[in-house]
Amino acid sequence: MIDISVAHIAMSSPVLLAPNEKIVTHFEHIGLLDGRVEKILDAGFSMRLNITTRKREKLAAQLTWLTNRSEFSGLEERQHERIAVANKTVALQIGERETQCALLDISLSGASLGTHFRPLIGTEVMVGRQHAIVRRHHDQGIGVQFLQVQEANSLQTLLD
Repeated sequence: MIDISVAHIAMSSPVLLAPNEKIVTHFEHIGLLDGRVEKILDAGFSMRLNITTRKREKLAAQLTWLTNRSEFSGLEERQHERIAVANKTVALQIGERETQCALLDISLSGASLGTHFRPLIGTEVMVGRQHAIVRRHHDQGIGVQFLQVQEANSLQTLLD
């Protein structure tokens, strides 16, 4: 997801879609949303949501909650210490696509990756040989959470 409002969503997508094509999508913390492709973008599309007034009000409340949650979450919520990494690349696999990206920092529970790809939040990816879920987008790339908390020797494998 690139951006969302109570009326529209802009999404990145490797799939070429046609204007007015019907889309049904699911987002963690939001649920199912459906609509139609309104505009084709460089890296995806925007869609106009087809939702009732009640669902629109619920979506507004969910978006407010998510915004406030991200504004007040910070380093104090981190479960594990992050280790800054310099000059290290790692394979990032998104579905059938694989690319090399910069490993910016890493912890036992996740990593920050420098990449121009912006998989949807909630997308399962592979970072090296570790299964992970995209949890956030940032200026340099993405933040992922490993599906299983790693042991120190597993991290060393990624760093070697």
